[in-house]
Amino acid sequence: MAKIKVAKPFKLTLDSGEIKVFDIGEHDVNKEVSDHWFTKAHLEGYEPPAPPEGSHEWMVQASEERRAAAAQAQTEAEELAAAQLAAQNEAVRQSQEAIRMAQMKAAEQAEVAAAKGGDVPNKKADADLPNPLASKPKTGGAKAKAAEQAE
Repeated sequence: MAKIKVAKPFKLTLDSGEIKVFDIGEHDVNKEVSDHWFTKAHLEGYEPPAPPEGSHEWMVQASEERRAAAAQAQTEAEELAAAQLAAQNEAVRQSQEAIRMAQMKAAEQAEVAAAKGGDVPNKKADADLPNPLASKPKTGGAKAKAAEQAE
């Protein structure tokens, strides 16, 4: 007697016409049943033999494997593209945040400078420029002439 470990339940019709039912689990059977191809196809750990190269079954199997590989490659490409897009979006967000922070800092500095009396980045250069609002001695006016005569 041989022991078999059935992974998938099945019914086997013996040469005598008797039908044997095998449920999942271990069974004690004779050599004829354990060696039967149908029994082997339902055992735990069974892998069917590969079809002969060049046969129709082989071509179908190869085609299915290529389709599965192409689908896997497509999925990986889509995941990679999504990850790259997310990284680009994050870089743009960080760049926009840096610009916003720089603008806020510049506005704050301008506010502080205005509170101190104006933004004077280069006092020497400003000193060289004429000030149109500074008082000048008046000449030629009627009051100036009257003031000169009074002296």
